Amino acid sequence: MLNLFKRQKIDIKTLITDTGLALNQFADNSTAETMLSELGITRSELLKVTALDDEFESCREDIRSAVLARGWRIWGDGMDEDTINRLYKMLRPLLPSLAEIAINARLGGYAVGEYLYARAADGRWLVVKVLDKQGELDSYEPQRDGTLLYRGSDEMLLDLDVKYLLLASRTTGSNPKGDMLALRAYPAVQLRKKGLPYALQFIRRYAQPYVIGKRAGFGASMQDFVDKLYAFLNGGAIAVGNEDDVSILKMDSDGQAFARIEKLANSRIQKLLLGRVKTSELDSGSRAAQETDDDARQNRISAYLELLESACQRLLNAVLAANARYGIAIPAPQGVWFEFEKTAEISIERAERDEKYLSTGQVRFTKKYYTDILGYEDDHIELAGQASATPASLHLSQDAGNSYGHTAGSDDLAHDRRILAPKINAILSTLEQADDYAAFEKALAGLILPDGGMVDDLARKMQAARVAGENGAPTWPA
Repeated sequence: MLNLFKRQKIDIKTLITDTGLALNQFADNSTAETMLSELGITRSELLKVTALDDEFESCREDIRSAVLARGWRIWGDGMDEDTINRLYKMLRPLLPSLAEIAINARLGGYAVGEYLYARAADGRWLVVKVLDKQGELDSYEPQRDGTLLYRGSDEMLLDLDVKYLLLASRTTGSNPKGDMLALRAYPAVQLRKKGLPYALQFIRRYAQPYVIGKRAGFGASMQDFVDKLYAFLNGGAIAVGNEDDVSILKMDSDGQAFARIEKLANSRIQKLLLGRVKTSELDSGSRAAQETDDDARQNRISAYLELLESACQRLLNAVLAANARYGIAIPAPQGVWFEFEKTAEISIERAERDEKYLSTGQVRFTKKYYTDILGYEDDHIELAGQASATPASLHLSQDAGNSYGHTAGSDDLAHDRRILAPKINAILSTLEQADDYAAFEKALAGLILPDGGMVDDLARKMQAARVAGENGAPTWPA
């Protein structure tokens, strides 16, 4: 009997490599407009297709949450507090709409919004809603000179000072429509979309075994025999003749290729939109790799924040212009400004390094370091007195002595310094021998600091304290 079921082994590594190369080559061969033309879809249609993908939308939601969670403020030199508070209350409910437009600008290359105004009781105009023109994006065409052309029944230049908002990402003189990030993610989205039917087909083929029946030649017809086999699959039992034979052929495959390709597509979407692969998609990774990915994510989020900051600033400028042109001017002699609050980027590596330096007692950080490097606001911190360079361990020694009625003197300081001196000298010697900071940090991580007699000294003092306590001494022993 001929074996009609020939299985072809799939080289998963080759398949994944070829798929990755195809994804890369898609975005490297031509311009955005050329690729859209080759695909036969418009910019708006491509954005709709990508938005329907659950992994793509999940990344969008992560971006949306990250930018909206950032603190912000409005300020202006010479503006009264009531005016600033009024503009703040106007802008706050508009932030989600502006964030959506900013994200669309990064994904689609550019995005357009329209301001809707309402007149307040005092006669001033305030923006109450921002319309996202995402669905009709193809009707709006950014020009090289920074203007915005509307191509409808009639062509017209739109008012970007008061009425319309144009955001563009990474524009050039030859490409005023910006860099379309969603186009690079499109192949991965399509791979996920096409991969699901293939995966379902694979499951149907390999999850249910094939049944092979051999009929003796006489008796029931072939069709009746086949009907029995189908009934066997559905009911779990079959009756055959003595010379009939029924066997099961199981197609052996675990479907790893589909899982690997899906992970490849997910990782590409996440890298493009977030700047890093989500932890759940990682097979393994070191802390250094994770920190690198975190830095990439922060940089990527910063790109969206810059667009959102620009959108908010342009809206405030539009409100000032609208009231100066059509209503009552808002008093803002130096203008009104929007900015996100600076956040400190927590670096475990820097924290561990700073701790090592501070523990020596030979290093003190300035207020400027805390504000410029660590991100603290200048008026939110006040450094403790720094008249003495005594290490923290010395202060603790003195405090412990004082709590028992003993006053620390020069002998105490000299004693503690003798213990610390070998440790400090070892660190300074390591620093002098290092060619660069990386070498110093590596050497410092493996450095075993000398004891300096501290263990014996502590043992002696603890024994003396125990004896003094047993004898009813009122003070800590010297």
